[in-house]
Order: sequence, then C-alpha cells, then structure tokens
Amino acid sequence: MKSWTIGPILIAGLLALCVATGCNKSDEKKVVKVSGTVTRNGQAVPNLTLHFVPLKGRPSWGKTDESGKYTLSYDPQRNGAEVGKHRVYVEFRVNSPEEEHQRSLGKWKLPPDRKAILEKYGNQDKPALEIEVKDDGQPIDIKLD
Repeated sequence: MKSWTIGPILIAGLLALCVATGCNKSDEKKVVKVSGTVTRNGQAVPNLTLHFVPLKGRPSWGKTDESGKYTLSYDPQRNGAEVGKHRVYVEFRVNSPEEEHQRSLGKWKLPPDRKAILEKYGNQDKPALEIEVKDDGQPIDIKLD
C-alpha cells in the first residue's frame, strides 16, 4: 500500500520541481533563419566556414557555396542563429580528398587573398566581426574587405 501512495506523491513532487526550476520551453532562446552572401573586394568568397558565436548561448555555423551564399545551421533540426549579438570568425577547410592529402603532406597552401582573410577574420579568440541577429531574421551579407 505504501508504494501506491509514494508514486503519485513522487510524480507531483517532480512536477512541482520542474515548474519551480523552469523546465518549460519558454526559456529557450529564439532562433531565426539567417542567410546571406560573403564577398571580398566585390567577389564571392567560396568554401568559407562562418562561425556565429553569441555572447551567451549556442553557436551557429554555415559554409559558403561557389557563389558565396550561406545559410546558418543551429542544430541538426533547425537552421538559423539565436537572436542577439554574435562574434563571428571564419576558417577555410579542405574541400576534397586531394586537398586533404596535400594538407597531410604539409603542401596545402592557401592563396594570398584567403590568407589575408584568415589573418583578419580567422581569430576565434578575438573575432574582428560583431554582427547582430535581429528578431525577425534577415539576410546578412558580409564584406571581408
């Protein structure tokens, strides 16, 4: 008989604890879709990985296509980024098995313009870009000049 009365009491207690500590989805950060184009000197920057890191919260990332267009990913189910200020840094990753092979041999070289982009915008600890993601989501075009 005691185990019968403990079950409902335990469930009621857990529900009360959940409500008291905020176990609801209303505390979730608002995530909005973010996409745009990345250029340098008016030219598209392909194969660039962007990292949007909010001051507090989960980072988002995206990769530019051959036209410099990107869409941020927030998690496996959602595209976008949290609303608010983000520090943004970039990186170039290898794009083919051949590039990976060249990298493993220490022969993978970035063109001078890509090196310049990384020197200015590739520092994860001190990003040169700060971008605000607004409540309604919007295209965010980025110029790396």
